[in-house]
Amino acid sequence: MVKAFSRRTALAAGAGVTAGLALPGVAQAAQPGAVTFTLGAETLDGGEQVTSITVGTARIGPIDPASLTPATFSVHARASSPIGTGGQDIGYDLDRPVTAARLDRHGNVVLELSHAEGQAGGGTLGYLDGKARNVRLDLVYTIKQNSPVRLRHGRSVTLTAFTQGRLLNPEADAFTHHTSRSGMKYRLYSPASHGDRRPLIVWLHGGGEGASLPDGYYDNETTLRANRGALGFATREAQSIFGGAHVVAPQCTSAWMDDGPRFAPLIHEIIRDVSRTRPVDLRRVLVAGCSNGGYMSLKMTTVYPRTFAASVPVCGVVAARKAGDPPLVPDAELAAIGTPHVAGRFAGRRHGGPAGQHRPRARPHPPLDRHALRPGRPERPPVPGPLVVDLRGPQRPERRRYPPLAVDGRPAPVKPGVTTVTRLSGTAPSTSDIPAARPARLGPPAPDGELPRRSSGSIQ
Repeated sequence: MVKAFSRRTALAAGAGVTAGLALPGVAQAAQPGAVTFTLGAETLDGGEQVTSITVGTARIGPIDPASLTPATFSVHARASSPIGTGGQDIGYDLDRPVTAARLDRHGNVVLELSHAEGQAGGGTLGYLDGKARNVRLDLVYTIKQNSPVRLRHGRSVTLTAFTQGRLLNPEADAFTHHTSRSGMKYRLYSPASHGDRRPLIVWLHGGGEGASLPDGYYDNETTLRANRGALGFATREAQSIFGGAHVVAPQCTSAWMDDGPRFAPLIHEIIRDVSRTRPVDLRRVLVAGCSNGGYMSLKMTTVYPRTFAASVPVCGVVAARKAGDPPLVPDAELAAIGTPHVAGRFAGRRHGGPAGQHRPRARPHPPLDRHALRPGRPERPPVPGPLVVDLRGPQRPERRRYPPLAVDGRPAPVKPGVTTVTRLSGTAPSTSDIPAARPARLGPPAPDGELPRRSSGSIQ
């Protein structure tokens, strides 16, 4: 559930600038020339940044766009941590350069702000070294009008007060907020319903996007704002590849590697929750994750070997976290994984290296599901790089509006009963057809509580 009025909302609503402070809809609304503004944000590969400001000028009359220049308004931003930092300064207090000023289709002034990967003063998150966590910064933006704007009928207007409103990130806002019965929070994206069951993609975040419960910090936000991991699966391109897919992003209460066996059932419960409330095809549940989440995506396939159609662990840690500890995922568990998967590099203590030293393996480990290989092929086919598994299944004639495209844009025909593996990187496309894995077992839940893969219907 989203709180109707949080401390952040109060802070944002109280950020009146240049003349007086007031909550929206109270005193400010009565002042001539008083307006509210919203912050527009985008999640880049390196984290969310405020990229624009929309000033609610539509109600004062039609503005002549020729009277707007980047110098018409100036913007100042101040950010601070919502929790104690132990003396670390993760905030900022600086001017944001305005690169363009324009009108949107509603007649509101839009100020484009300078932004780039890692640019100081644009980010909405701060990383606490002592806690190894990203936190969402409290933002206070100040707008100053430097010259009047002209209405189309000739009258000049100088705005008297600006009141800060919400931060809007359309991609992140498309994910709804939820909490499981066990208390684990998650965000969920669901495609438009056409009456058929869709794949479910489970994205497991990295170590910096978990909660910090000792500080009472569990925001269910950083999973979508620290990087594009979950958002990438909800883009138009990805949704076209999957033919429409649900995307769920649980947020760990600490870090997945702290206690993977304990977190696995909590993630599994979220999969059950989503399957009860959304039309999910249980034959096409995919788990993917990066770093800490790469480890956890592997762990999920060891604890629930029949739940997932495929696993995509990226840079997962499998070795011991420090000298003398057992490996996070023992070799025996890795060798026993039967879920078809494709992997990026793994990290951990290898070949007697010092604790904490991360050495990537020369090849993905473990290999692809050997039961899915054609007779006569070598046990481990060459894998040129990072891969993605197409989980759309057999293509129905009426679904041809979703052409089976490879990530690099080249055609990748999908055959019924065949899993297509397409290379994400490289100079030339590489597509290999691997027969689908053995038919899923139907019937009641397995003794370990796994989800039965049914052709239709919900989980009982």
